[in-house]
Amino acid sequence: MSQFHIVLKDYENWKMDNVTFIEQMKSDGTILYRRIEPVYAVLDKIYAMSVKEENIDEDLEIIFQIGFNYLHGQITLIRLYRDKLFGADHERFVRFSPLLGYLLSIHDIRSDLENHEEELDFSRIDDVESLIETMIAEGDTRFDYAGDRLKKAVDELTDVLDSEYAGTVDIFVEIARNLGIGLTEGETYVVGRDL
Repeated sequence: MSQFHIVLKDYENWKMDNVTFIEQMKSDGTILYRRIEPVYAVLDKIYAMSVKEENIDEDLEIIFQIGFNYLHGQITLIRLYRDKLFGADHERFVRFSPLLGYLLSIHDIRSDLENHEEELDFSRIDDVESLIETMIAEGDTRFDYAGDRLKKAVDELTDVLDSEYAGTVDIFVEIARNLGIGLTEGETYVVGRDL
């Protein structure tokens, strides 16, 4: 069995353990689902291609492995935030999902830009993270305010790099388009372009 087939089997098992949670986020219409949807859809497409024994080239294998690692991490973080910040209060979890999406974005930004830590000042991002956690704790629903603060902090951070930031979700939106995958209509949550 090839390494890729082992990863496919891992994904199959992981999906069985998480599909109910993912589908619940989808049926709730949370921004969290729309955020992970491009990655999830691409993984499902590549998985279906492999089941049909279509030729999966090395690029698609790499995309699948990166996407699976990313999605696994995102679902783990979402569950952690849900349990830590909301406990059994599902309605509150759904209501504050935009702020959780911002926290996930902050996590992505730190992960994606960790190689530039010496040249970047993450203090604005840290401040926004604290603000968002406080907003959740206090029941503050000024989601646009938090989004604007995060966007400004990201812009300041990426201005130093002299390049546009494109996160994993951004990249998987493009991969989904290239594979002909339709994504949920409505507001899209793409980190580098729209917060």
